[in-house]
Amino acid sequence: MTDSKRTTTDNVHIGVFKPHGRMQVEQTGQMKILEATGPFNIELVIAADVAQDDIYKSLNKLERWGTVLIFRKSALASPDALAEITRILTRRKEEGFLPVAVALVIGVDVEGVNVMTPHFLNVYQKAGINGRAFTSVDEAKQWMTSVINAK
Repeated sequence: MTDSKRTTTDNVHIGVFKPHGRMQVEQTGQMKILEATGPFNIELVIAADVAQDDIYKSLNKLERWGTVLIFRKSALASPDALAEITRILTRRKEEGFLPVAVALVIGVDVEGVNVMTPHFLNVYQKAGINGRAFTSVDEAKQWMTSVINAK
């Protein structure tokens, strides 16, 4: 049986402004699936970090795991939100929570796909996490499975 956990940012509010956007976080087996509905501000990024605490603890028990980040509606994010993602990923890495890779799923219908894809890949790269962008969830999950299983 596959271990599965799920949480959202719905009830997390830290910061001056209300979080813009929404993040649903699910752990299924060796994958952390983030379903992000944008646009995003720094408050949403902080809320998403808090919402993932228990899932990170569960992932820490695994030898290898990966992140699949699915964008809905918009991938637009403020510069301070992108900088905060880098800080969070770097801190999580120092705490021992490092995915083997990240698969971004940004369909052609997502606002900002062409502008934001390189920014998000760069954010993960700065934290030492390699990534790839896909337009299909299934393709992203297949790729992630192959990366997790490659040792």
